[in-house]
This record gives sequence, structure tokens and C-alpha cells, in this order.
Amino acid sequence: MQKRRQKRNTSEGQVGPTSTAKKKTAYRVIHGTADGDTTDHRPAKIRVVNGCEGERLTATELKRRFARNLDMLINLIGLSRKDAAHGIGIAHKLVLRLVSAEISRTDERNIENLTRIATYFALPGVDDLWDANLLRRLLAPHGNSGFVAKFRPRLLAERERRMAEDHALKHNDLAHLNRALGFDEASPPLTGPYADKVRAILASPQASQFRRLIDDYFQLATRLVESPVEGRGKEESRRAVPASR
Repeated sequence: MQKRRQKRNTSEGQVGPTSTAKKKTAYRVIHGTADGDTTDHRPAKIRVVNGCEGERLTATELKRRFARNLDMLINLIGLSRKDAAHGIGIAHKLVLRLVSAEISRTDERNIENLTRIATYFALPGVDDLWDANLLRRLLAPHGNSGFVAKFRPRLLAERERRMAEDHALKHNDLAHLNRALGFDEASPPLTGPYADKVRAILASPQASQFRRLIDDYFQLATRLVESPVEGRGKEESRRAVPASR
């Protein structure tokens, strides 16, 4: 009996790791908005998004927005996720994970890869990857968008492709593309047998190869259009020289 009492007293005297220590709530420093407000402490499940004053999103909402924006950027320039990973300089598996809603904020583990993504797409900063109006800002007609300047040939090719895919056309995205590229009104979509052939090719496994061919032929056509006078002058000079007998 006495041994049991001693054992009970000994166990009561021990302090467990969770008996007296207070459970700490996870907090993260949230930067203030553009008005110069100082830093604030809020629960980790809520985050104030820079550039969206008063907007508070949960981690799940942030993950979905990031995945949607990244997937939109990749599709907008007509790249596959594998080609986009190669251009950015990160692993293909990482891109697949990122577009599956995996990141809600930046930290020391992912900041390097996120910086590469923002640099590749000519974004002002990493936080723009969570911007709700990212597409509208990048394709603003009178904005200073490095995205449009860098990917203009690809955006033109993607515009033509989306106009050909009239069955799955996103009118809002196409309208933004037209304004960003300087088209006041969209040209009529491709119709007839060629439209059916283009849709069949874009739905095939060779779609990425077809898009690369479009880019190559577009660059060739652009060079021919830029110097038509020079070529015409050479042809006229040949005609003007009489043939020697």
C-alpha cells in the first residue's frame, strides 16, 4: 500500500510535455497594404493578399487561385506543362504539382522556384501569382506589360488557335488578347473544312508539335511581311535590265 502511494506521488510530480505548457497558435507576419501600414499578426489560416485591399483568403482558396493563375499563364502562351517547365527551368513534376493547388504562400523552401516562374512570365513580383485580376492586368491594352512584349508571337498564335476552336472559345480571354495585341475587332473565325482539320490536330497527341510549327511559320511570315518593299525592288530591278543577246 505504501509503495502504491509513493508511486502515485511520483507520477503526480512529473510534468508532461503538454500538461502545463500552453499550446501556441501558429501566426505569420502579414505585410500591410500600400498605405504604409505596419506589420500585423493574424492566424496562419488567414492571409491578406498584397494588391487586394481588404481581401482575406483561406489557405485552400489561395492554393486554388495560385493553381488557376499558373495554369492560365501556361495555356495563354500555348505551351504544354512539360515545355513550360523546361522554359522556366524547373522540374516537370513540380509544375504538375503546382497546378494541382499545392502552394498558398511563399517560404524559404519554394521562393527560388516561384521567383523563376515570376521571372519567366515577366511578372512584377512573386505575389502576382495570387492576384485575382492577373489576366486583366497582364493584357491591359495601354499597360506596360513585359508579358505581352516577351510572348507576343506566341500570343498571336494562341489567338488564332482559340479563334479556330469556336466550340470551346472563351470570349473573355479572347477579348483580352485582342486588346493586348492591338486588334480592335476580332477577325472572323476559321470555318469550313480547315477549321475541322485544325480542331482535330489540336485534339491529337501531336498538338504541341503543331503549335511549334505554327510558331515557326509565323516567324517566317513576319519576316516576309516586314521587308516586302526590299524584295519587290529586287524583282523590279531584274525586270528592268534587258536580257543580253
